[in-house]
Amino acid sequence: MSLIDMFSLNVAEATGYPRIIPNTKRWTEVRILAEAIHLKVVRSVRLLVSAIALVVDQLQYP
Repeated sequence: MSLIDMFSLNVAEATGYPRIIPNTKRWTEVRILAEAIHLKVVRSVRLLVSAIALVVDQLQYP
């Protein structure tokens, strides 16, 4: 089950899993987890982009 499915309004009917109710402890845990995953992905992409930029700079100046 993906995070998008967990936040869906009709998740109980579609998957059989209970819906995550807003402003509960579980909702807060899922939100924090999603934010942490988002930050890790963004940092990884930034690192990759900066590494590619360094390689391109090295190739342009022999």
